[in-house]
Formats: sequence, C-alpha cells, structure tokens
Amino acid sequence: MGVVSYGLIFAFVESVLVFLVAILLGFLVSKKWGEDRRIALMGILVFIASLWAMASYLYFMLGWSLPGEAILFIAGLAHPLRFLYAA
Repeated sequence: MGVVSYGLIFAFVESVLVFLVAILLGFLVSKKWGEDRRIALMGILVFIASLWAMASYLYFMLGWSLPGEAILFIAGLAHPLRFLYAA
C-alpha cells in the first residue's frame, strides 16, 4: 500500500505542476480569443507536452535513436533548428 501511494503522490504532484504551467501560459494567450478557443489551445499544449514526455521515455529507456540518414537530412536543411523546433 505504501509503495503504491508514493507513485500516486508523485503522479499527483506532476499533474499539479503541469496544470500550473498551463494556467501560467494561459495568461499569455490573447484576450480577444473566445474562452472555448483558449481552453482548446491550452489542452492541445498539455497533450503535446505529454506526448513529448512519452517519446522522451521511449528514446532513453528503450534505446531508440534517429537513423544516421535522418540526422544528415536535418543537418542539410537550410534552417535545421527551425525544423527541430517544429518537430
């Protein structure tokens, strides 16, 4: 019971932190947008952040990496940093 509770507490704290960051980012969204549109934007940002965390886990824990050809392709682009930010 105690081991499970530590995991649940960690997940709760992590969820609260993600929620607080989303709230703080919500203040940067224009007030001209409707409430529904702002809520949808913040939800999408949280969803993308969670997908990014899952991809990070797969990359490090399972030993996945980009193939060499993909790295050379990205390096050969005119603006590789923009491509990486977009990805």
